[in-house]
Amino acid sequence: MKKTIFFIIKIITTISIILSGLVVLTNWRLNGIHMFGLDISAEQVNMFVDTSGSYIFLAFSAIVILIVFGVWVGKRVIAKKKE
Repeated sequence: MKKTIFFIIKIITTISIILSGLVVLTNWRLNGIHMFGLDISAEQVNMFVDTSGSYIFLAFSAIVILIVFGVWVGKRVIAKKKE
């Protein structure tokens, strides 16, 4: 029961981080990037995101999944090798 709850929490965390990344990318496309003294207009962001935006989001999603589930998968692989 405890493992199931922990797995569900990992799935919810992964989905929420991926959706927040999508919201940030959409915000940057609409308003531009204005942080830490960096001012990039929305047109410049759209020029970059239109050509590689889907790849950036897929890479972000893959990294999030590896970070959230990587330790769990690593523990399983190490446990099977010891036996």
